[in-house]
Amino acid sequence: MNSVIVFFFIGVAGCVSTVALAVFARLHATRLQHELVDRLNLLPSLSELKEAEGRIAGVRSELDSMQLRLGEAQRIVAEADVAKVELAETRRQLEQLEPKRVEFRSLEERLSQARSAVEQLERELAAIRSERTQAESDVASLRGRLEQLQSEFREAEQALQRLKAELAAAQNAKAEADRTIQSLQARICELSEERDRLTQQVSAVGGQLAQANAELQELQRRIAEAKRDLEAARSEERGCRERSERLQGEMRALEQKRDRAQQELDGARAKLAEIGQPISSERRFAAVFEQPPLKGEAESQALTEAAAIKRVADHASACGFVYSDRVIKAFHTSLKIDSKAPLMVLAGISGTGKTQLPRLYSDALGVHFLPVAVQPGWDSPQDLLGFFSHLEGRFRPTTLLQALVQLDEYMGKSALDREDLKDLKKRWEELQCSDQMLLVLLDEMNLARVEYYFSDFLSRLEIRNSPGFDASDSVKRARASVLLEGGPGSEGIPVFVGHNVLFVGTMNEDESTQSLSDKVVDRANVLRFGTPRKLQAAVARGAAAHDLRGRHLSARTWHSWKTTVKPDSLTVGGRALSEWVADLNNALRSVNRPFGHRTAGAIAEYVGQYPEAQRNDALAKFALADQIEQRVMPKLRGLDPQVSECKQLFEGLKTTVSSLGDDALREAIERGERAHEGAQFVWFGVDRGA
Repeated sequence: MNSVIVFFFIGVAGCVSTVALAVFARLHATRLQHELVDRLNLLPSLSELKEAEGRIAGVRSELDSMQLRLGEAQRIVAEADVAKVELAETRRQLEQLEPKRVEFRSLEERLSQARSAVEQLERELAAIRSERTQAESDVASLRGRLEQLQSEFREAEQALQRLKAELAAAQNAKAEADRTIQSLQARICELSEERDRLTQQVSAVGGQLAQANAELQELQRRIAEAKRDLEAARSEERGCRERSERLQGEMRALEQKRDRAQQELDGARAKLAEIGQPISSERRFAAVFEQPPLKGEAESQALTEAAAIKRVADHASACGFVYSDRVIKAFHTSLKIDSKAPLMVLAGISGTGKTQLPRLYSDALGVHFLPVAVQPGWDSPQDLLGFFSHLEGRFRPTTLLQALVQLDEYMGKSALDREDLKDLKKRWEELQCSDQMLLVLLDEMNLARVEYYFSDFLSRLEIRNSPGFDASDSVKRARASVLLEGGPGSEGIPVFVGHNVLFVGTMNEDESTQSLSDKVVDRANVLRFGTPRKLQAAVARGAAAHDLRGRHLSARTWHSWKTTVKPDSLTVGGRALSEWVADLNNALRSVNRPFGHRTAGAIAEYVGQYPEAQRNDALAKFALADQIEQRVMPKLRGLDPQVSECKQLFEGLKTTVSSLGDDALREAIERGERAHEGAQFVWFGVDRGA
């Protein structure tokens, strides 16, 4: 009887070992299926799929071997029914169980090796992903993209076929797994029945088989674990079914991707065919000469400067806007000295008439007016003028560039005087209006950093103002010109911006704007509109003073208003202007805010060009006060009026402007001193009233 029990336990142990091997094989096969699904998502190579199929075949071979062992275990159980060997023989058989333990340890080692194999596959998968990312980053041209699309198209078709084959294989594997599970369930039932029968026999033996009872309990625990594994296998079956459905969805998505790839491939072929055609110089720059923004003929009637200023005031009043004579003359004079300060900046809070003044000025005098809305994202000269599109093979100009080309008097004489641009030259001759004036308004110019998009352009404007510059000299003119790039193989077209183009910028002062750098401030007159004391709406008071339709101010008339300025001969209030300027600079030097030769020259030019200032000392004083307002006061922001040097500076400035007869400017300085409870000077500008 003891021998029977021993052989029974030997058989049961073999069965349990076989079941464990079957479960391990099933788990290993499931992990390989996971690996196949992941690889299908990444479209792996055919060699990797074949390697995975080989591993699955190995697992199936192991399952067959385990089934053979299961039959062997059944044979051992049958022999246990007829075995009648003594206890000594039983002990000998127990000693023979040691190889089984070794085999179990071997199975554990194989399990560890399988896990290592899975980790290796995961590392290979990560390497594949890294290689794929590197391959995608190496694509550098449209032709390379075309070849990639062709390759992806072919791979997509192949992958689709592989997916179909793998889906069929997965379905077959699922069916095989179902059969295996059913077989395991039947075997568990048989083992349960055998367990019950043997339990009755063990009960008859009594206390002699206490150790066998402990082993029986262990067997029961293992059977319970086998049942749990069976439930896990069923759960995996459901997961396999879900993965199969997901795989079908991925196949459909892959088919859609193939269709999109085909469309993109066709588009790329068409674009490549178009790019392959040679691009003529005329085609590269044709858009620059299309849709000219400026139209009309120059005004032949002469207009005096005094009449022009009166016309501006009358026109503004007729449109419901009132500007003082000081403001209009300050604006007009700042535009006249573009040879020293090529930029005029109108600053202040929103709604004080900054944008309207340039427009009304242009309308009244017949100056072409071109507003340019600055965008917050501007960060290069291309945003201001345009750029060459290598994809389209042509230059994409802005309206500003088209207008500058129309006003470039040297465009037809040299820039377009080439055989390959003869048609563009004819087009320019039809559109050119270089004998007229243009005022460009950079509206809200400090929404973006002015240095990013306008600094290079401002440097070009400054070159034309350098001593000894002669615009008729093609070499010197090229240094001050903006070169329009036409892509590889193109000489480009230089655009020269002459003194018939005036630049004005407006800037609001709030949290959404940027401050101006010293480079821009040094090259500009900054007219700050103070907060008005009395608020009133703009109400039109009559018909416009000037009809703009068809006729425009000639550049010759504009330049006739300029006079030749000799700084050493200028006087203000009986003193040489140079002495005033030196005193101002010494005062600023005491607070580390001095100015240089450029600013000193601009002040002299402004006073000399101010209407009637060289014949009327009172107007000369106003002109000098304007320059203190526009060039000196903006440099003093942030000073502490309580510091002795700063306090002395402000007192000196107030004395100076009082001697110049500008009480409004003195009040503005005192207001700036009181800001922030007298701890920091703020320049609010001057309210000149009506």
